Amino acid sequence: MNQRMKLFVPLLALYLCSCGNPDATITWHKVGACNGGVSQSGDPSENYNAGPNQAYVIFTIDNVDNRGVNQAWTLDATKFHVGSAFFDPGLMIYNAKLGPFALSTFPIPPSVKIAFSAFGALVVSTAAMDGASEADTANYSLLYMPSPGDPGVIMKQGPDASTAYTPDCATVQLK
Repeated sequence: MNQRMKLFVPLLALYLCSCGNPDATITWHKVGACNGGVSQSGDPSENYNAGPNQAYVIFTIDNVDNRGVNQAWTLDATKFHVGSAFFDPGLMIYNAKLGPFALSTFPIPPSVKIAFSAFGALVVSTAAMDGASEADTANYSLLYMPSPGDPGVIMKQGPDASTAYTPDCATVQLK
């Protein structure tokens, strides 16, 4: 065995034995898109709308797989995004539609997989004046921006919910 090979074999073994994935995996899927609606109180003064050429897009976080990570960290709902649009619990859709099912900040213990069924929403821009008509069929890549010191995160998309065109947020089925 030549000198290079003697050095390469132990380095390869060390690389392959870096046992455990240092990244957490978050599985998610798109639930649907809508333009707006009326708040749960039914008060017309509390109507909400994403605006022309915009839509609310609702996602669910299915699970966080932290089994390969030996550190605890905090999942922050406001760190999920599509481009420059972030989950924003201040959006009216959170009060009117997501309510107690909205994703919030959540501690993730080390070496566990946690199942969720928690929802988040953001506003996207569209070419269509009726934003939901475009956003409902568009493919979005939901991303997560870890805080310093958090493990890396791999985003894994599950199958999107099958939805009909839903301009009224009240008709979006949270599934």
